[in-house]
Amino acid sequence: MRRLVLLVFVLVVGCSYPSVRVAERVPVVPVPTAAAKITLETPRPTPARLPDPATARPARKPAAPLVRHPLAAFGGLGSWIDAYDYDNDPSSIVPLVRVMAAHGVHTLYLETSRRKAPKDIAYPLALGAALDVAKGFGMRVVAWYPPTFDNVSLDLRRSLAAIRFRSPEGNRFDAFGADIEYSTVKPPAERNRRATVYSRDLRRMAGALPLAAIVYPPTQIQKNPSIWPSYPWRSVFGTYYDIVMPMHYWTFHTSSAKDVFTSTVRNEALVRALTGKPAHVIGGLAEDASAAEVTAYVTAAIESGSIGGSLYDGRTTTLPQWVRLAPLNR
Repeated sequence: MRRLVLLVFVLVVGCSYPSVRVAERVPVVPVPTAAAKITLETPRPTPARLPDPATARPARKPAAPLVRHPLAAFGGLGSWIDAYDYDNDPSSIVPLVRVMAAHGVHTLYLETSRRKAPKDIAYPLALGAALDVAKGFGMRVVAWYPPTFDNVSLDLRRSLAAIRFRSPEGNRFDAFGADIEYSTVKPPAERNRRATVYSRDLRRMAGALPLAAIVYPPTQIQKNPSIWPSYPWRSVFGTYYDIVMPMHYWTFHTSSAKDVFTSTVRNEALVRALTGKPAHVIGGLAEDASAAEVTAYVTAAIESGSIGGSLYDGRTTTLPQWVRLAPLNR
């Protein structure tokens, strides 16, 4: 009986051994359970829920960068308001600022005073209102003033008043421009000396605030050097200012779109060569500029690398001109 049991045990073990060895060579693939099903179908994303227009709130504005490019205030489409365009009544200037904002103006160039104005800030109430409205639309605002150099101390005081100006809401100007074109001081060497003193002290007072030199176009000085002999391109404009803005008022000289294009490109290139600084080429007088001329100017400003562009001035710019100026906001 014992022998029979032993024989049966040996036969059972011997028959099962090969299957055990095969099982060791074949990887075990677990069968997925109901809780963990395998699927090859790509899951469909959940549709985004659109906000209810009745309850939606505007997105929170990102914080302003701590460091801004010094030329940011001069880029894109600009427009000008001078001291003859408004008085101390905010209603004389605020509607104009709103029109500019509606047409995509990036930078407002706003004159703060003149030599014969009774105050360092000619119209502070209107100036503050315009600054607040412009800032409310996200516009940059550059103050500008034309020093005559008859009294450099007065010129500096009025320039500093613009630099330090604060609106009722606490807004300030993004940059300052010195319109250096008055040539009443004689001889030219003395005029240049005063322009140097003014610009040097202005740079010191302005600190890190970007400064622009608003100047005669190089093509005009080349054609008629007697306007301002030894115009201080490098010694003043290239030394104390961050950008040079030639007043390329082609409307005084030509009505040819081809000439407008050529002279715009040339003035931009000459500013860089003469001063070593970038340029914002100011265009012609809006009231005298044709549609073809404005188109040629905008094309030339973009292709030549002008930091921005503008016509003079905002009050006389027409709707068709605003449309043609829009590409400057590239």
